[in-house]
Amino acid sequence: MAKIELGFKTLPRVTVATAGVPVPLSAVPFFVLQCTVQFDGSNTGDAYIGESDVTPTKCLVLNGSTPVLSFEAEDTAADEDNVGIDLNKVYVDGSVNGTSVFVAYTAITSVSYNG
Repeated sequence: MAKIELGFKTLPRVTVATAGVPVPLSAVPFFVLQCTVQFDGSNTGDAYIGESDVTPTKCLVLNGSTPVLSFEAEDTAADEDNVGIDLNKVYVDGSVNGTSVFVAYTAITSVSYNG
């Protein structure tokens, strides 16, 4: 039987340099079990979360009223070795230049086997 320990990790702040030009939460493929995106309270506009073609009308909006978004990978017995969210395929855009978000995720920190 395996013992799997999970840990809470963070990525560097993700900033949209130019509004209208979405950036991925991770610059490289990066698979996680669970992710939380938090609106930076110093933002002066909204943050838009979605796919590479995210727009203000095709997104989940983060702002001072809705500052946090959490999502997790769905696991089943059939795909338990293939589950994960690729943060390289989740994008953020902003209504103004310099919009930023913070990203936290759950990661496997150790695996041990008994017997």
